[in-house]
Parts: sequence; C-alpha cells; structure tokens
Amino acid sequence: FNDWDPLMLLAAENELKERQLLPDEIAARRQAIIANENRSLEHGREASAAGLAIGWICIIGVLGMIIGYHYAFSRTINPYSGEKFYVYDKASRENGRYVFSISLAITIIFVLYKTLAWLGHPL
Repeated sequence: FNDWDPLMLLAAENELKERQLLPDEIAARRQAIIANENRSLEHGREASAAGLAIGWICIIGVLGMIIGYHYAFSRTINPYSGEKFYVYDKASRENGRYVFSISLAITIIFVLYKTLAWLGHPL
C-alpha cells in the first residue's frame, strides 16, 4: 500500500466498498499506514545547518526573508489522511521565524530610510 498513489488507493477502496468486498484487514492496514505516516511527519525534520547559516548571513535582504519564511512556515500534507504538518521541527521553525522577522524589519527600515532620503527629508 505504501507504493500506491493515495488517490488510486482511495478509488480502489471506494470500488471495493460499493461491491461490499472490502476486507477488514485492508481497512486496518490503511489505518496503520496513516498512523505511521502521522508519527513520522508529526515532529518534522531538523533544518539544514548550512541553510540556516546562509539565512543568518543574508539577513539583510530578501534572501534571508525567503529562507526564514521557508523554515518557519513550510507545511506538508499526509497523502493518506490529508492532515497538514510542519516540515521542520520546533527549534528549526523558531530559528526560521527569527531570521524572517529580523530580515523583514531590516528591509522595512531600509526601504523607509531610502524613501525618506529620496524625498529629501533630513535624517
């Protein structure tokens, strides 16, 4: 069942249900696969140290914002249950939020500074 496309698996189950041929062990096996997949996705994976380092180095600019957003907010969907999970573990998401927030703040301050300078406002 792990090798099947989730949509194909669902279509096959629906067809078997319509014909009243769905054995209990197939339903139990599907629930076990869903539970196993949920356990593996629940905690998320650790972010790449190189990716986080590049994010911190590029914190002044859009690249740091993109990397931080990716680590902080990326989600994946369990193909069997449709449930959403964060891709990265809690520590990686927190670090990504810091990179994203600081990069966003620096970018806003920079844009405001340049706009005021362009308008001729003495700073």
